[in-house]
Amino acid sequence: MSILIISDNKSDLSNVLMSSAKCEMLSFKEAEQEDLSVYSAVALLCGTENTRPRVLSANLRIKIEEFAESGKPIFYEWCASFGYTLTKGDDYNDGRDSMGDAMNRYVYIGSDTERLTYGDLVDSQANLGCNYIHIPENAYPILYNGGHVISHDHIDSSEIKTNEIAAKDWRLWYHDEKILVCSFRISNFVKARFAPFDSWCGIVEIILKHLGAEQIQMPAPYYTLGSNCDAQGTFNKGMDWFDGCNILIDNGKAGAKEGMSHPITPDGVQAERNNVRVDCVGEIAGAYLFDYILKNNTESLAVYKNLSGFIFDKMQIKSGKFAGMLRWTESAWCTVYGDDTGRAVISTLFYMMYTKDMRKMTQVEAALDFLIGITGTDGLMEHGVHVSELTDENIKQMHSNPSNQYCAHRNAYYSAALLLAYQLNHKEIYKDIAVKGLSTIMGVYPETMRAISETEELCRLIFPLSCLYQVTRDETHKKWLYDVCERLENYRHKSGGFVEVDPGYTAYRSRTEGTESSMLAENGNEIAELLYSLNWLPLGFSYAYYVTGDKVFLEKWEKIVKFMSDAQIVSDDKTIDGAWARSLDLKRMEIYGMPHDVGWGPCCIESGWTVGEILMGLGFGIALKKGLF
Repeated sequence: MSILIISDNKSDLSNVLMSSAKCEMLSFKEAEQEDLSVYSAVALLCGTENTRPRVLSANLRIKIEEFAESGKPIFYEWCASFGYTLTKGDDYNDGRDSMGDAMNRYVYIGSDTERLTYGDLVDSQANLGCNYIHIPENAYPILYNGGHVISHDHIDSSEIKTNEIAAKDWRLWYHDEKILVCSFRISNFVKARFAPFDSWCGIVEIILKHLGAEQIQMPAPYYTLGSNCDAQGTFNKGMDWFDGCNILIDNGKAGAKEGMSHPITPDGVQAERNNVRVDCVGEIAGAYLFDYILKNNTESLAVYKNLSGFIFDKMQIKSGKFAGMLRWTESAWCTVYGDDTGRAVISTLFYMMYTKDMRKMTQVEAALDFLIGITGTDGLMEHGVHVSELTDENIKQMHSNPSNQYCAHRNAYYSAALLLAYQLNHKEIYKDIAVKGLSTIMGVYPETMRAISETEELCRLIFPLSCLYQVTRDETHKKWLYDVCERLENYRHKSGGFVEVDPGYTAYRSRTEGTESSMLAENGNEIAELLYSLNWLPLGFSYAYYVTGDKVFLEKWEKIVKFMSDAQIVSDDKTIDGAWARSLDLKRMEIYGMPHDVGWGPCCIESGWTVGEILMGLGFGIALKKGLF
């Protein structure tokens, strides 16, 4: 006898079943005409295309319920009703909530298996379960929606109150010993990149064993990590991602997209982030600039010029009270961030350093001069400013008082841009403001104002402090650079990356919910951050080597390059192949982390902050080794 799969489309789950047991697959319409008694089990896979739980036709439902009365096993996925059980109202994803359960964690509470332990946390991306009513008293869950659990991958059994778990939160449950129900769309668990992958394979094993499969053959994951390339190969593969993901808009003349969003639908669709941000555009420009420098690629030079032109010709205010301001995004048209402006202009400063073509200097100076006008007496500026706040009185207050924003996340790359510009124009005010700002931050170091973690602050200080020592040649400033790198070494992982650490959990985005949030649940988690932390290191270490000539920084650069090669996504899906996602579980070497961030979860890929920054750092280091700088 064989297992009957009823589904209108092939899926990851149907493929696993077909490779693991003798199966026949029929559409829902075809199954209405079939004699089901000849099968050993039935799997109704309703989640391959339906945004609403599937309602079985009366004809098929009668056949299924007769099959159930025979005592043979049934698996229901995303089905609106069976027996006396039905879904309640609109408590399921009908397309109105694209995030679904993306910020919620599912908790496994079944028996321990080779792949699963009681209390394990698994993430189903942007899925959502339907709410069943009229559930029999002997029914029980083995997977439930635990909500915003503050933990990395497991919670202690003492924290799980099984008698308090509402039926609406059940995700995988036994209606009785022969009927297993899945209230969400699990069919394409590979394509939708459920994580951790091995844990989900364990859940699928439970389903297959319930149906009678014995020789279970699990599929390959949707992606792997590790391009196994040298620095140049890793750089080239990263550059290819820009084309594979269609990041450039009109070849850069209209800027570039922000990247890929975090939520992945149950169909496996990862949405683009089409927002055009001035910082991302500038960072991508830097990647294309180094592609030109390393390979004399004139097409990349043209893209760099298009992107740089977009920043200064389209996003910069040309006249009036706010002249020089770089608008943050095409939507946040009247907002400016100091650190984002700094990162937006750094690629142009590198271009001028390399080519000696100074034609953009006036526009770079205008952007930096605007920021200086709203910088506090401590050399730092407010995190973000809207032009409606820039009254004459407010500007006077900003400029005559300390900002108290002693945070690398908010100000360090603003200082770095001033220092790079100073080396080209020798305007003392640029040097003075930058020295004052970085001195303010280092004056409270290591107790800086953290955004995500201490790891982020350390990673984000290395490039600016290298620029500082390059300009001042002050031994105190050199010591700061070495101290920061030495402290960061305490957080090095055996993988070659660095783990997220937030002593005292003082970061204002530490373990938050429903806003921008750290991926770190608890110090000691083997989690790496490539949106806010490690992405700054390739440029930081290579520039420190450039400034000091100390080979210890070259060795650090080579180690982080090796890590970036090991962390680079490899997939047939060109929208992710060659890129780096936000967070990695370093024990599993898998994209995974506490998914509580409102928009930038573990799977997100930032075109500028992550990919562009990493490629700039790889490119600069390669250029140094080739003697091009």
